[in-house]
Amino acid sequence: MKNIGAEPDDLREIYIFPQQQQSSSEKEHNNHTNNSVGAFVVVEDDGVSTESKTTRLRISCDVEVTGVKISITSIEREYPLPYSSITFILPPHETRHLTFLLDDKVLFLFFFLSL
Repeated sequence: MKNIGAEPDDLREIYIFPQQQQSSSEKEHNNHTNNSVGAFVVVEDDGVSTESKTTRLRISCDVEVTGVKISITSIEREYPLPYSSITFILPPHETRHLTFLLDDKVLFLFFFLSL
C-alpha cells in the first residue's frame, strides 16, 4: 500500500438527506411532530499513535418545515485537524432555509448544493 499518505487527507464532505416535508394530514395520520433530529460524532486522530490525542465533533441536523439547522459542537479538541473546512452537500431539490451553528454561534458558510 505505497500510496497511503501520498496525497494530503484534507477533504471532508458530509451528505445530508433531510426528511421531506409532510402535509398536515400525513403528520396527523403518522402522529409526527414538525421536526426531526439526527446526529453523529466525528473522531479525528493521527491514525498512527496508540496513545494519540483526538478531536471529537458532534454534528447534528435539526429539520423543521421551515428550515434545516446544522450544528457542529466541539466535544474534545486535542488534535489539530488536517482540514480547514467541511463541505455539507444536500439534495438539489432542498429549498428550505439553512442555518449553520458552530458551538451554538451562527456562522455564515459557503456550501455546495449538488449531487
